[in-house]
This record gives sequence, structure tokens and C-alpha cells, in this order.
Amino acid sequence: RLCREGTAVIPARLRLSAVLCEVRMPDIAGTNMDAFWPLWPSEKTSETLWLGVDLDKGEGDFKVLTKPVELFTLELGVAQATDIPTKKPLHFEGMSAGRANFVVWWFETQLSTTDPSIVLTNAPKCVDGRHTATCWGQAAAEVHGEVAVEPGATVEVQMDIPFGDYQLRFRRPGATLRKAGSQANSAPDAPPGAKPYSEEFVQDWKAYNTVLKQDLPELIRAHPIGLAAGRADDFLGICAIQRGALAIAAQPRLFGVEPCTIARYVHALYAVGGEGRS
Repeated sequence: RLCREGTAVIPARLRLSAVLCEVRMPDIAGTNMDAFWPLWPSEKTSETLWLGVDLDKGEGDFKVLTKPVELFTLELGVAQATDIPTKKPLHFEGMSAGRANFVVWWFETQLSTTDPSIVLTNAPKCVDGRHTATCWGQAAAEVHGEVAVEPGATVEVQMDIPFGDYQLRFRRPGATLRKAGSQANSAPDAPPGAKPYSEEFVQDWKAYNTVLKQDLPELIRAHPIGLAAGRADDFLGICAIQRGALAIAAQPRLFGVEPCTIARYVHALYAVGGEGRS
């Protein structure tokens, strides 16, 4: 409504596509990491609109189970907010057997109204190799209620987009949608194929989230760990911080940290004379 009639809008068209995935925690040096599943990706326990992932970087153990399907297409400059479907059944064709617990989606924008080959996209190369790779990852959301996928079979997943919201939610037909971040207050679900968590683990998880929400912010404010250890010449504390930094540096994506960020921190910890501190 802010443009003159006939004004060309760039990009001209937006299309969202998606695949179903079975996602697990990767083993590290032969060690099963399923205990960390409720915490990965790091945004899982927060009220975020979506999770940021990158299928081409191997962040986590993603197994693509289906062929891509189109979520919706919009003619930008023409489409209205009411053109975005608030509910839509999606039908995925299976390629591999597994338990789909995540939907991963990406965008494809057609920049020209006349030449459909001029596009900008964050499609993963492992799924769609037609376009040049970019530094952008994809978006992901959990499927509420896992869906069994078999090669050649079609499975249905319901997509819900509340009007005026930007959050895409997915569920098995008949399953109930959970509020984002609600798993922090309930028993966590184990990853596909894993045994259910023990009652002891569930109680520890609930206690951890109580501390995380109520006590941790004040603890961090009043007791900066690194500064306190350094000022008190607490060498064991400093060693613990260094070991933790090395663990994060070994698998930064599991902790939701950019590799360059943790690299700078490790350099600051180990640099002779403190060079490289930031």
C-alpha cells in the first residue's frame, strides 16, 4: 500500500519447503550423549519461534527421511496476511525408514518476476543441489507426536500457523501442540530409538530447571565464576573452567556456541602473558 500501482517488488515470490527428519544426539568418542537431548539445540527450552540448524554442517545427527514438500508460496506485493494458511495438512513421501521428530524448512525467493532461475535460497545442498551454497542455515521445529516413516509411503503432518504469528508448528494428526519451552516444566522426551529416561533423571531435570529459572540469574550476577576464581587464586577452579572451555571447543554446536566465539575464549585462557584477551 506504500507503493505506486505496478511497482515491482523484489523479491517477487517466496516459497517455503520442508523435509521430515529423525534427529538424535551424535555419539562423541563412542560416548552416548542422549542425556543432553533435552538441552539441544540450546533454543529448545526457550520460547523461540524456531530452532536454527544447518543440515550441511552436520550439527547433530540429522537423518532426512522424506522428499521435500512445499509449505506455501506467496506472491510478494500481491499476497495479504490472510493468504498464509493457519492450518494445512502436509503429505510427505518417505525415502528412508525412521521416526520423524523434526521438520526442517527453508526459503526460496524468486528475485525476478519474469526469470524464475534468479533465486536466493538457504536450501541445504544435501537436499537441493541446484543452487549455490550460502552461509545461512535452515529453520527447524519439533513434530509433536513422532511420525513413523517408511520408504515409498506417504505420511501426513499437520502444520499450524496462528493468524498474526510467525511460528510454524507441526504435529501428528490428533496430537496436541505443546507451548514452546513447556518441556522445561515436564518430563523430557527421549530421542527416537532411545529408552525412556529414568525417574531419577526426570527428577534431576525438573530440579535443574527450577534452579535455572529461579536461582541461576542471581548466582551469575553475584558470583562471576571466572573473576572469582582468578581473584582468589583458585587454581582448581581455573582448571575446571579451562576443561569446560575445551569441551565446548571440541563440539561448539552442541552447546549453541559459534566456533569463532569459543576459539577466542580458549585463546584468552591459554595465551602466554594474556595475549589475545578480549
